[in-house]
Amino acid sequence: MSKQYSSDFVDTIMRPPPSKSEVVKRVMRANKTRGTSLELKIRKEIRAAGFKGARFNLSEIPSRPDIAFVGQKIAIIVNGCFWHGCKRCIKKTPKTNKKYWSWKIESNRKRDRRNAACLRRLGWRVYRVWEHDVKKGDLQSLMTWLKASLKKHA
Repeated sequence: MSKQYSSDFVDTIMRPPPSKSEVVKRVMRANKTRGTSLELKIRKEIRAAGFKGARFNLSEIPSRPDIAFVGQKIAIIVNGCFWHGCKRCIKKTPKTNKKYWSWKIESNRKRDRRNAACLRRLGWRVYRVWEHDVKKGDLQSLMTWLKASLKKHA
């Protein structure tokens, strides 16, 4: 059975421009979607804090959050600043293929909002972690939120 997409989604599909070099093609293909270094750092912190029951990239959960505590309906989404258009870090789009990158990043942001809204409608609590927080080692707010959220469902 094929996925059903809304007409506004189909109308906005834009293909990436063909890459001009094999090097660029290899670099783009090497970008991981799961098990990134950011996710691994957060997983390590969660384990070190003694939180148990975390599951990772479960396809059974709508929007497939990066980290989930299924029984408690807690989802943690890890966003890279460039790919998800962090307003704090990314001030301008790349100079090459500007139209494509503007579209791509804005599409990612719309999808992020849609996915978080879907999870919330289903009763999930959602926390978004940005790349700049992970790189600075600033995960205290996540850990505080997670502790309070897990305590609420205990």
